[in-house]
Amino acid sequence: MGVKDWFISLFNKDGTLDISAAVGELAGEIFFKELALQSCINLIANVLSKAEFETFEKGKSVRGENYYLFNVEPNPNKSASKFWRDVIHQMVYNNEALVVQYKGHFYCAESFNCQKYAFQQYIYKDIVIDGFKLDRSYQEEDIFHFELHDQKIRSVIDGLYTSY
Repeated sequence: MGVKDWFISLFNKDGTLDISAAVGELAGEIFFKELALQSCINLIANVLSKAEFETFEKGKSVRGENYYLFNVEPNPNKSASKFWRDVIHQMVYNNEALVVQYKGHFYCAESFNCQKYAFQQYIYKDIVIDGFKLDRSYQEEDIFHFELHDQKIRSVIDGLYTSY
């Protein structure tokens, strides 16, 4: 069904428009798209949290502090599964996710600004975590910056949905 056919179907035979039906149909469509998207995010995050991240020091596998942070509890407020869900959520909705180590714990940023340089490390500023804005900037070597390909995954999903 194309946009034109959908638009024409909103009108009654006498040419009047029942706006509540149109809004309800659109709200239902948005609801199901969001439900499918959240289900995919949860599925990917659950698989990722079940994976074991190995940590190494001097070429030997070590189950130290970083192992615990990646696999069990990245920070005092979140388990590994909730943390990875936040990371995947940011990647799906924003095409990128930033993980910052702050006071020995990993946090997924809600928002940030990145200053890109050709021959120097990128600098990340205005980092917000759970509504709290960090007052310092971080260089590329100090953070984990996850990125998807150039095309935003949300637009790909929307395109797939319209083709059905």
